[in-house]
Amino acid sequence: MLARTSGRLQRPGQRRTGCAARGRRRELGSELDLRVSAVGAFAIIHIRTTMSCPRFAGQKILRPPQGGFSVGAEMHIAYMDDAGDLGTVTDPPQHNDQPVFALTVLLVNHTRLSALVPDFLQLKRNFFPGLIPAKQHFLAAVLPEIKGADLRRDIARGSRNQARQATRFLSEVLDLCVRSDVKLISKIFIKAIGQSNSHTAVYTAACQSLFRTFDHYLSTVDDIGFCIADSRNKGLNVPVAHSIFTQMFSTKQAAYPRIVELPTFGHSDNHVGVQICDLLASALFVPIATHTYCTGHIANVHVQSGYSKIRAQFTNRLKPLLYRYQDAQQIWRGGITVSDGIGHRPSSLMFKNVPAA
Repeated sequence: MLARTSGRLQRPGQRRTGCAARGRRRELGSELDLRVSAVGAFAIIHIRTTMSCPRFAGQKILRPPQGGFSVGAEMHIAYMDDAGDLGTVTDPPQHNDQPVFALTVLLVNHTRLSALVPDFLQLKRNFFPGLIPAKQHFLAAVLPEIKGADLRRDIARGSRNQARQATRFLSEVLDLCVRSDVKLISKIFIKAIGQSNSHTAVYTAACQSLFRTFDHYLSTVDDIGFCIADSRNKGLNVPVAHSIFTQMFSTKQAAYPRIVELPTFGHSDNHVGVQICDLLASALFVPIATHTYCTGHIANVHVQSGYSKIRAQFTNRLKPLLYRYQDAQQIWRGGITVSDGIGHRPSSLMFKNVPAA
């Protein structure tokens, strides 16, 4: 039986020649060039940006950025976590209505993890010795978590010793972030009183905005990146990842060319980066934003006058860690972006009229 291949008749098992063989070699070569070799967080990406063989229907699976990027590009990991919720703040606000939601990303070069991880575990052991039995393996300290919500409570309305310990611990975490050249970006939503929120729409829009900033950051350092988000549940994780998928593989204009994959979801008790992100979002970003935008508008357990102490101690220390940039229209992007549903005030208000420490 004869088969027609590239305009010629070919017997089964016959070796391809000419254009058909060269085309197949190009196809296989492009597949090999896009192969990813990864070991844990220490991923080595081998990408040749010169190949552009379409994989289906004229669409290229991977579109390198204009100008390409270095073959030896390093991997930056974005750890993402949320704080607060997207439930409705009723009118008048109820006792447990949370007025603020924050989605925060911590960016770090993977080469920094070998020092950042053990240093953070040592901090946990130093400040919370009762949390981790001394006889346990050193790395077991990653499993018990220190929650940012507990630290902000201790500073706002705890005893003197509790407030001092929480303040010192957070200060040491910020020092560690500076040493590790960590960058932070966050989307913060101040909920409008008496208006419902579309959970999926708000969360996915925030995630897309953070991914755009992450991709821009990667372009400035000429590297590539990958995101690990704190897992919630499948029903909440899938729409977020799919919203990035539809943009990353768009047939019109693919987004996020330097981010190699969709966000993956991990458990925070396994990832130091997610734990630090939670500490900064829950213990710093949320109480600072709450004190700035909600004081005088909402009076419940989530709006504490003691948050002024957190704002005084840490607001200015956060500034050097924020990644901000100007877009083509000279508009500032990235950093902390606040959507104020109460008074429509600017993001810069968080850094103005800061109480004295």
